[in-house]
Amino acid sequence: MRQNDFLVALGLARRAGKLVYGYDAVAEAEDLKAIYFASDFSERAKGRLSKKAPAKTLPQDMAALGGALGRGPVGVVGVTDKGFAGLLDSKHQD
Repeated sequence: MRQNDFLVALGLARRAGKLVYGYDAVAEAEDLKAIYFASDFSERAKGRLSKKAPAKTLPQDMAALGGALGRGPVGVVGVTDKGFAGLLDSKHQD
């Protein structure tokens, strides 16, 4: 599976309003279904946030993750919808 497939699915989830992104937004979010970290995101912050939902580290860095969302660098993304979490998991490669 191409890495681009994950980023396209991430963009769809953003347009559907099913994402929160950035440390503060993810930390404050309720009932997250999944969390994805950029490859260059802080290990300490990963430890704090990974308790909120199943979490994975992506091969993409913060610039690529932010670019997929039409923003500047983004280190962490939280998914608020079970369906989109499943779609993103199916496109993610460990």
